[in-house]
Amino acid sequence: MQSLRANRTAVLVHKLLNKTKDPGLKEELFSLQLLHRKVHFTAFGFFPLDFTLLYSITGAVTTYLVILIQFQLSFANPKQNATVSSTLPATMSSDFFTPTLSP
Repeated sequence: MQSLRANRTAVLVHKLLNKTKDPGLKEELFSLQLLHRKVHFTAFGFFPLDFTLLYSITGAVTTYLVILIQFQLSFANPKQNATVSSTLPATMSSDFFTPTLSP
């Protein structure tokens, strides 16, 4: 119901804008017409340019930065990553877990 009224208002404002000669009234009607239109910006019709695009870009950049930081931390301390057997608890049997380390 609300949508029908908004569409009807937009049509009436457009008709009045075409028929009036007063420049002040034309300005007001034009601003009313802008209020009743939904403006969507797109990148050549491929995707909308709105906050969802900004959220997607921010999420992708954050994800790749976290991955990059993790790789940098793993390459910065190679000796710490190679000592897996020394960090096992004493109660763990070696029959269940035998670590294999690459040279």
